[in-house]
Amino acid sequence: IESVNPEEDYEKFCLLNLESEKRKSLSCLIANLIKVNMFEISDLFNILDSLCDQLFLSCKKENIKATCEAISENLFVLMSLLVEEIKSLDEYNLIINKISNVKDFTRGEDNPSFTSKVKFKLMDILEIYNK
Repeated sequence: IESVNPEEDYEKFCLLNLESEKRKSLSCLIANLIKVNMFEISDLFNILDSLCDQLFLSCKKENIKATCEAISENLFVLMSLLVEEIKSLDEYNLIINKISNVKDFTRGEDNPSFTSKVKFKLMDILEIYNK
């Protein structure tokens, strides 16, 4: 997942937005494949865990706010469509704790790419899971 300043390269910014929409569609497809038992729920944990770790690290880097927002959007898509399935995972609490940890970040020198949009998207996820 990549970020670019629209003022520096608007064409690339638009292309990256298209890619982001494709990723969200792919997340939706994965969720629906899980619902019809064509994708292993255990593989979902690997995806969620990886997205949480990427979000944690990305928030700490400079000038990649769009990347952080894209990761949080994909987490939201997957987690909002698969509530019962995710709650049944043994690693459920690990994922929720990782999301809570990032949600509690404050914007500043330590987390320059953490945005309000990321925070609110993570809060939406946690609200769905009542934690």
